[in-house]
Amino acid sequence: LRRGQYLKVSVRTQSQSGALFTDLFKVPTDSLQPAMRVDEASFTEQVLPIDSIGADPQNFRLRNLLRELRLEVKEDGFYLLRLQPELLRGGRYEISVQLSASLAFPVSGGTAKSVRSFFGDARDGGRRKHEGIDIFAARHTPILAATDGEVNFVGENTLGGKVVWQYDRRRQVGIYYAHLDTQFVVANTYAKMGDTLGLMGNTGNARTTPPHLHFGVYAKGGAVDPYPFVYESYPPPPVVTPDGERLAGRLGEWVHTVGTALLLVSTDKKSLAMSTLPKHLPLTIVGSHDKHYRALLPDGRTGYVAMKSLSDKPLRAQTLPRGERLYQTPEREAAVIDSLAGGTPVSVLGSFDAFLYIQTPKGQRGWLAPAN
Repeated sequence: LRRGQYLKVSVRTQSQSGALFTDLFKVPTDSLQPAMRVDEASFTEQVLPIDSIGADPQNFRLRNLLRELRLEVKEDGFYLLRLQPELLRGGRYEISVQLSASLAFPVSGGTAKSVRSFFGDARDGGRRKHEGIDIFAARHTPILAATDGEVNFVGENTLGGKVVWQYDRRRQVGIYYAHLDTQFVVANTYAKMGDTLGLMGNTGNARTTPPHLHFGVYAKGGAVDPYPFVYESYPPPPVVTPDGERLAGRLGEWVHTVGTALLLVSTDKKSLAMSTLPKHLPLTIVGSHDKHYRALLPDGRTGYVAMKSLSDKPLRAQTLPRGERLYQTPEREAAVIDSLAGGTPVSVLGSFDAFLYIQTPKGQRGWLAPAN
């Protein structure tokens, strides 16, 4: 997240208890330090009518809650959202994460597409850095207050020409508007968000350029990038829906890798691979999205695997040469779920760490340990 963005997380829950603990943490740059809870985040909760879960009378024992977390980001970095349901309680959760601007756009009728020069761009042959963004529009377009705050300076300087300074006391930042053609406000007055401060121009060192507003945000440590403060065109998050045709009846079922396959963090084309899975590794299907299954591995890990890399056909049939114990997990210390007699025919569904995952004629599945 970037400083100046406004984060809104909506969590809709349907469960018997309705209890869902929601926390936001700032991830430290030093991996040896613990994540710090963001205390500035605000939370609201409201009870919603149960309107979409069927007519079963038992459903009316469920609580339908909308819990919202809101935060104006004060520091660039990675953030961790933790959702923790009440112990031993289940339920259904719908999560939406939205980003928006924390300040109003300062040029009437303008959008992020009107910005053509960005923070940090070289100026004067590289001798200085651009301490703001340039927003282009027609001459005499109204310049609007991006926030509520005191107008503490109206005047001229060499670089900015006709300028206005506004101080946002709540955020403790100064807002700088430069290259105006006309100024409508005076110092030591108060401007509300959306008030007209002046008109677009190209005064100061912008005399040779088309009319534009130089817009800057200054905090205690100096200039900060104003773009996240006013950028509003964040695309809505993609709708994550299961592939119903492929998932129908498959939840909890087993598949195995045909050859080696990548275990991915997500279904995004740029997703990182957590590891390369060996061939014939049995997996349990726990979800699906965009031609991938979300799978549970025998070692407890989960991730996404391309559907084309998987099969549900048994590897082979064989007969047990002697009696065998059938284990719940691929460990000799695991619970024994059955004892199979010698001569029992089984279907081999996969293998992991020399253990075989098999199915008996009665449909029971489990693991056979390797011979000593």
